[in-house]
Amino acid sequence: SINGGSLNLSTGSNHSINTFNLTGTSYFDGSDDLTANGLLDWSTSGLDYNNRSRIRTSGTVTGAGGMTLSGAGYKELGTLPTLVNQSGQPANWTEGRIQIDGTFINEAGATFNSAPISESRYEVIGSGAFNNQGDFISTGSGTSFEATFNNSGFVDVQSGTLYLRGGGTHTGDF
Repeated sequence: SINGGSLNLSTGSNHSINTFNLTGTSYFDGSDDLTANGLLDWSTSGLDYNNRSRIRTSGTVTGAGGMTLSGAGYKELGTLPTLVNQSGQPANWTEGRIQIDGTFINEAGATFNSAPISESRYEVIGSGAFNNQGDFISTGSGTSFEATFNNSGFVDVQSGTLYLRGGGTHTGDF
């Protein structure tokens, strides 16, 4: 668990842990890959952009046991990292904003649930890309992508509106 601190993994090897909790104003840096075999829990509390939680490693961070993205604050994926929701796993985004300057991959066979609990619309901002190869399910009032949204999987808008304002390539189903 990283809560209000930072972790730097730069040993030149891959790391595997049971669960990974990144909460509060926290930072994950370095160059190594990290696999969370259990839940990857990314939760932020501050509404202020300066109180965001950041993944800035140049490696790949894999949620092999599913993900939760919660808390009202900003979750920032830096310019170098790749964040992967592994096949067969759910990622549940229930609160807050996501800034993607790197790459988020929802693998084939994985499910990404955008299900706001308190905000009228979710926002994904940044210069990076969200690559949906699995199932992307949107409920609530809506989700807005200012970052690139690429879909080669399946997008299911069960309620609200999905705004795709950042461009992208769409070879999958909507």
